[in-house]
Amino acid sequence: PEGMAYTLHNRRFGVGSRHGSQNKLLKSTILSNKHVDLVNLLNSIMKLSLSVEIFDSLQDLMRLFRSRMRQSLETVHPELTFNEARILLRTGLQPGVTQKDLVEHSRIDKAQMARILAHLQEKGWLQRSPSATDKRVRCLSLSAAGTQLFTQLRALQEQIATELLQGCAQETQAELHALLLQTRDSANQAAEA
Repeated sequence: PEGMAYTLHNRRFGVGSRHGSQNKLLKSTILSNKHVDLVNLLNSIMKLSLSVEIFDSLQDLMRLFRSRMRQSLETVHPELTFNEARILLRTGLQPGVTQKDLVEHSRIDKAQMARILAHLQEKGWLQRSPSATDKRVRCLSLSAAGTQLFTQLRALQEQIATELLQGCAQETQAELHALLLQTRDSANQAAEA
């Protein structure tokens, strides 16, 4: 229909008639309308559902948090890498964790994890002991020096998290935390079913 209007307009006024400027205006209007329609169509196709937007926002926030942690690690210990800090934090939060658990949680491959754990043990920050239930499995825990480093890392996390969430009231943070825990638990139950 829009193309027909353009064709009828051309027949009525002719190209090169004194109405040529009107012809150009009509043509640009039709093309502009088609452009707007195309943009609207692309926007509706590209528009994400609310659930996807929630996960995208969480990923963006975690990227920002991790980036700030990476930038600030040197204040805790100049030789500490981000992955080493992640392992120390997980071990401090979950004493007795196994190498297999750390691989699953961190998504670091087995060989790299073995190298990192050996390095942390060599630095005197990590200890390995046999599992009480399976002697083939080694459980990890922090040494006294590792515990001191863990305390500094937790303080750094707290500082960065507080800075990033300073625009949210404590009440809002508590509500968000409760909703995230509820969502996590619900997703875990659905995955197990």
